[in-house]
Amino acid sequence: MKKSKSLSENLGLMIIISMILGIIVGYFIYKTNIGMFFASNICSNLGDIFMQLLKMVVIPLVATSIISGTASIGNTKSAGKIGGATFAYYMFTTAFAVVLALIIGNLTQPGVGVDNSITSMFSNEYADKGDLPGFWETIKGIIPTNPVKALVDGNMLQILFFSLFLGFGISSLDDEKKEFILKVFDCITDALIWVINKVLLFAPIGVFALMVYSIATFGFDSLKPIFKLFGVYIVALAVHTFVFYPTMVGILSKISPSVFIKKVMKPLYCTL
Repeated sequence: MKKSKSLSENLGLMIIISMILGIIVGYFIYKTNIGMFFASNICSNLGDIFMQLLKMVVIPLVATSIISGTASIGNTKSAGKIGGATFAYYMFTTAFAVVLALIIGNLTQPGVGVDNSITSMFSNEYADKGDLPGFWETIKGIIPTNPVKALVDGNMLQILFFSLFLGFGISSLDDEKKEFILKVFDCITDALIWVINKVLLFAPIGVFALMVYSIATFGFDSLKPIFKLFGVYIVALAVHTFVFYPTMVGILSKISPSVFIKKVMKPLYCTL
């Protein structure tokens, strides 16, 4: 147990070290062309496996947590207000994130100068979506016609809407049935947390593999715009996490923003 705990506590540091080692090894392979098979086959596949493992767990964990939490409070008189406030808060924070991204993106122009050969590293899922949807299209887009498809596609708004609805539905059951279903979802959530903790133990290897493959394949010069994009992302994320959220906590509750930041630093560090 002590070894496992020590490993989880140092996971963030291990990921940073793995990233640095991956850059060094990848640059060596790029310059000497020695070990290209290792980079393009082994590291590429290890990186893909790590990303797929993360995607495998995150969406189900979000869904079960929301369902369980909503069902637990759903029998209170303020359940409707809590559900509406939760959804409104999610929409507001999402809107702020979009506006922040647009402002920082227009100021810094990240991604300008990216080599066309590098675009194969990224998904084209949203590249040709066209114009932004209107008001009614947005409202209809929040309601899933197929909740299972929403889970498969990772559509967070639709997952949130359905999970809240299902949670309130569970809360309307009689106590015996509700208690049974809540225990089931709580157990599933606990199991998923166990799974994601085990997946995160693979993170140093996954990050190392991703860095080796990227640097060995494209080199530093081609990846400079990507590093700029990553830097802009970190800045936007820092503003959203350490400025916007603490401010909202200070406005909507009696918790001091500084206390909030101190409390979330440890879980944030463990998930780096």
